[in-house]
Amino acid sequence: MSESMTREEVYGEARLMARVDWGESKALHLQGIGEEEGRPYGMSVDLYVHGDVVQWVNQQDPCLHSANRLGGPDGDGGWTKNAEPGVAQYVPATLRVDGDNVFLLIEGEEKNHTDGALVQLKAQSASVEFVRAFAEMNGIAEQADGSSNDDSSLSAGEEE
Repeated sequence: MSESMTREEVYGEARLMARVDWGESKALHLQGIGEEEGRPYGMSVDLYVHGDVVQWVNQQDPCLHSANRLGGPDGDGGWTKNAEPGVAQYVPATLRVDGDNVFLLIEGEEKNHTDGALVQLKAQSASVEFVRAFAEMNGIAEQADGSSNDDSSLSAGEEE
């Protein structure tokens, strides 16, 4: 059994990441690493985005491991890191906020942004509000520089 560690030593720095190959789901599955919001590592949520975004994400090369496989509480107030994190299943994602507009930049091959896919989310949806609050609480929400608010961003799909 591993020695007790801090949450950051087990899971790394606060971040968002999008699941690659989420089966037949029409949702984009996000994990957030940071302060606990329903999960020991932070939070997870499904966002409903346009189907071509999900297809594009499923074609990306994952480089991050699921937080579910990285470790968890050790029962003594510390954290235990698993020896084998498993297969990488996620790509980095960044939440960008421009006033009432919320965008998710999913890193990968160029789609509609040089760094991947830029998706405008429905800012008033409960799931997006949850992700935004989590990102802001953990200092990982970026202020959009105005370049996010253009016609090249993809719109979110309907929530189910």
